[in-house]
This record gives sequence, C-alpha cells and structure tokens, in this order.
Amino acid sequence: MAQDYAAPYFEGIEQGELRAQRCTACGNAQLHPRRRCAECGSKELTYFTTNGQGTLYTFATIYRSAPSAFIDQVPYTLGVVTLEDDVRMLTRIVGAEDADLHCDMPVHLTMSSFGEGPTLPCFTPATLASDGGSLDE
Repeated sequence: MAQDYAAPYFEGIEQGELRAQRCTACGNAQLHPRRRCAECGSKELTYFTTNGQGTLYTFATIYRSAPSAFIDQVPYTLGVVTLEDDVRMLTRIVGAEDADLHCDMPVHLTMSSFGEGPTLPCFTPATLASDGGSLDE
C-alpha cells in the first residue's frame, strides 16, 4: 500500500501520467515521492504532471545477474532519463534495441507491465513513439 504522501504519484500512474513533486519553498522538482524536499527539507510539496518528454542521460543493458524477480526478463535496459520538467529518474527503456540507443536522444513516456507486475512508467525513443512503432517488451 502506498504512503499517503505518495498516493498522487500512484494515482497518476493508474491514469497514464507521471507525476513529480515541486517544493513551494525553494522550487526544487523531485522524483520519487518524498515527505520532504531533498534540497531544502521543507514539507511544502505539491504534485505536478510531467509532460513525459525527456532525454536519455545514460543507460545499461542487463544481460545476466539480474535480481531474481527480473531474471526471466533479461536482457532489459535501464536508463536515467532527464525530463524536460527538471527531474531525473531511473527507469526501463522499452521498444528499442540496445544498438539503437544513445545518450542525449529524445525519449517519451510510456506505461508498461512486465509479467504480472504493476504498471510502471517507462520510456521509449521519441522517434518510435511518434512513428507508431511497437512498444511491446
């Protein structure tokens, strides 16, 4: 069960949105949900819906030695995405081969489920999202 302070984040995921927090005291934007601002410690946090656009900061493809819950999903790609909304997040990169990825490429939010797990915010290259390419993992 989600903590009360994180409920808007999970409600957004259910609605296909990625929500982040913004501190009204210092203006810092942050992802994942926290009780306090990671920058100034204030409790004055509000949620906003990101635009789902960003760039791939870095990435790595996992081929083996994955945690047991993910072993049947190898290979898979993890990336750090810098959103246009001024936050970074560690996420799955889906719908593209490793050779097609490069740092600083535009990416777009998509929601994906893996096996019987929950729906998660993931990203795919923006060219695939705009071309209508398949996002199946």
